Amino acid sequence: MNNKKHIDIYKTIYNLDIIVANKYVTMKDLNKTYKYIDDSDLTEDDDSNIATTYLCKNRNTNDSCILVKYHRDYKNKNINKRLELVDTASHEAIHVVMAIYDFIGEKVYPGDNNELLAYLTGWVTKCIYDTWTKK
Repeated sequence: MNNKKHIDIYKTIYNLDIIVANKYVTMKDLNKTYKYIDDSDLTEDDDSNIATTYLCKNRNTNDSCILVKYHRDYKNKNINKRLELVDTASHEAIHVVMAIYDFIGEKVYPGDNNELLAYLTGWVTKCIYDTWTKK
């Protein structure tokens, strides 16, 4: 793996690792270790998506995990790239958090302050952003 490729594993208390990959990591790279939850191979990058979140399994351990893959930069050059990256990281973080909630059988309750959801979303957003902005 060249030094621009970053795949980070973030452990959670839920027995469900979060795997974050930057744009330099290919789906072929990821297929060596991960597969979709239905045991099929990961598919190639979809150029229409900036990023995608997948529920996966580790091929070696068969443990479930959540993969967050950054596919490509924004095509519009007149935007604040850092701000858009935060927006995308938080968007994907919501997918991760909801996958975790589904995995553990937790619900989001209207009218509840949802502090656990908010803290988890913030932490996941930071993890994603950290991996995607590594040099």
